[in-house]
Amino acid sequence: MDLENGTYVISFSVPRDFGEPGAILVDSTNSEEFYLQSITLNSPDSSTEYEFACNSYINQKSPTSTPKIDNQISVTDRIFFTNKVYLPSDTPPGLQKLRTLEMEHLRGDGTGERQVVDRIYDYDVYNDLGIVGVAERPTLGLSR
Repeated sequence: MDLENGTYVISFSVPRDFGEPGAILVDSTNSEEFYLQSITLNSPDSSTEYEFACNSYINQKSPTSTPKIDNQISVTDRIFFTNKVYLPSDTPPGLQKLRTLEMEHLRGDGTGERQVVDRIYDYDVYNDLGIVGVAERPTLGLSR
């Protein structure tokens, strides 16, 4: 770790035929949350660089945390995607699955109590449209 700018240097191996990375899964064993600005992967010969813009806090993994998404990914794990744009029909199957899992997790199911580590974006109705003072104003959003 470079203490001056908070840079961690790690290395890991992947098979030669792995292909281009499109997502990276991050989990933390730190005792506190930390802010992750970006992840940069370099090819072994340093000819190619893959950038993952994260700009997100990473929460510690709970000791009781068990995989809950697709029986592989814990709810405290974070998935970050490269900024490469794909048409739906051109998105690699592995990324389609990860994007679907991530969106299902973010949407939530509208039940339960929100925790600090939750990144759920539930929607609510917005009934402040129309002319002020008029009794009936249109509602924007779901009916529940």
